Amino acid sequence: MQLSRNGIEHRHLFKFGAIRSEPEALALAQARRDHLMQEHPQIPRWRTIERAICNGKLGGVTYVAGPDKPSSCWCAETPMVDGTLIRETFSIARFSRAAKQLAIAERERQLNLMVAGFAVKAELDAASNRLGNGQNDAAMYGIVRHKTYWLVKLERSRQRFSKTFSFAKLGGVQDALAQAQAWRDDVVRQHPPVMRQQRANKLRSNNKTGIVGVTCVLGPDGRPRQWSAHTYIGPGKLLQKTFSVYRHGEDAQTLAIAERQKQLEQMEGRARLHPVEEQVRSSSTRRASQQSTRTDGRSSDGALGRSGGERRSRRQA
Repeated sequence: MQLSRNGIEHRHLFKFGAIRSEPEALALAQARRDHLMQEHPQIPRWRTIERAICNGKLGGVTYVAGPDKPSSCWCAETPMVDGTLIRETFSIARFSRAAKQLAIAERERQLNLMVAGFAVKAELDAASNRLGNGQNDAAMYGIVRHKTYWLVKLERSRQRFSKTFSFAKLGGVQDALAQAQAWRDDVVRQHPPVMRQQRANKLRSNNKTGIVGVTCVLGPDGRPRQWSAHTYIGPGKLLQKTFSVYRHGEDAQTLAIAERQKQLEQMEGRARLHPVEEQVRSSSTRRASQQSTRTDGRSSDGALGRSGGERRSRRQA
């Protein structure tokens, strides 16, 4: 069972071997799904945006009581992405029973303005070296601007790399940025992320079998009932296969280990640290190769020039 709710992934396995039958496993999975949907209702997009920009003050439709009923009113207010708050009131003395419905309609209008303003801000952020999820694009990956310097900060296999590039010492903001990007590219090229297979084979502290990706299901008597091999290949793709001890005997564990290796063969590429990681590394490697080619070409030209000069000197002699 896999369900995404308000940005949180919920995954639960209901194994046929551990449960009496496939229909019972399906019924349990459906019950768990229904419980999660009831426990975590989907939050509307406008509510998510409002919470992100409200600075602690949510909007809505409220009844504002006056000294007497005619002086009371219904109020609709909504925070905007620029920090302002749109607020409209509808007097009961003027609109009577329609005041509440008018406030609700005004709230809907304000929400549309809020969502539209948030979309415009997202476009501006994207134009300012930002991706849709708020992360930096390839040009500014790993680089943060401070008041007087650029800071490059990366982490590779628990090893941290950081360096500052001062505006004053390096000829201004743009020159310092160029040097920061060059240093960042060099770190990215020399320290690529680990292969996904290598990371998937890392033994976790909660592993009980001593074999990564292979688990054992015990029966009521405490003896192994079945061995299972499982590998998470990517979003929505989980490979899993079980081997019954009753059917395969002592070979069940060996078969599960072999199956785990087959599953790992379907896992390709390196671990993804950032959406633009591969783009930065590819462009950095390409530039380094071009620079190396130009350097070798100049060296060869120089050597040819010296050889020609030596031949001319010998002819003149």
